[in-house]
Amino acid sequence: MFVSIDELINEAEKMPPFSLVAKKALSLLLDPDLNMNELGNILRTDQTLASLVLRWANSAYYGLPQPVYSVNHAVMYLGQNVIRNLVLTASLWSFMDKDLPGYQLKRGDLWKHSVGIAIGAKHLLEKFGTKESEEGYSAGLICDIGKLVFDKALRNLKINPEDMDNKPFPVIERDNFGIDHAYLGYLLAKRWNLPDPIVGAIMNHHQPSLADEHKKITSAVHIADSALMILGIGVGIDGLKYTLEPEAFEVLEYSEKEMENLMLYINTQINELEPYVGATEE
Repeated sequence: MFVSIDELINEAEKMPPFSLVAKKALSLLLDPDLNMNELGNILRTDQTLASLVLRWANSAYYGLPQPVYSVNHAVMYLGQNVIRNLVLTASLWSFMDKDLPGYQLKRGDLWKHSVGIAIGAKHLLEKFGTKESEEGYSAGLICDIGKLVFDKALRNLKINPEDMDNKPFPVIERDNFGIDHAYLGYLLAKRWNLPDPIVGAIMNHHQPSLADEHKKITSAVHIADSALMILGIGVGIDGLKYTLEPEAFEVLEYSEKEMENLMLYINTQINELEPYVGATEE
């Protein structure tokens, strides 16, 4: 069954909206005069978001010096960039943690892959500052969200792995539909009014050399995505057919020889964070 570009874009725009509380929190986080106490009061009204903020604030991942018992205190301790990532994490999990037969991904595969990219991108960008590293986390978490839209179309396409000619899925998507999941993810990120660096990184995370700006964040997501592929986390029908651009390492002043350390770090952090972000396994 033929699926047009317009149909894919329309389907992307039908993605489930965030909860009213999440939308309000994300809107507040865009305000340069943000009142953190007001943000905490908003998050307290959503049981899922409030619970996640408290659990994450008290996790070893952030290592705060003392236990945090209130959402408002957690918001103050963690800061707006981290809170934005928590809101995104909680909001995205409910519809990312599912089977994607079109990509031959089982329930939890895409979710774990996305969290892993987020962790890796954040780690790669930490030397450039907190703002960059937290934006890298957001971009990594969302970079493959377009796969949720493409999944149904790919099921109808009935791709035979033996006929893929070593093509990664972005190429398969563009060959058959004219656009790829990165572009659909870009549309969703713009719809959610996320900052430009995050939106740009999602758009070009498979080809960071095409990024006119925000190259650091885009390159970090690109390298982290490759690390997850090598680890075999969230690898679907396209296997390890992934082109890693050397320029991404130059942009980040990072060596390919350090990839093994990055993969070890990501794997360790995923295992530590799973109880806090709701990832499930069959």
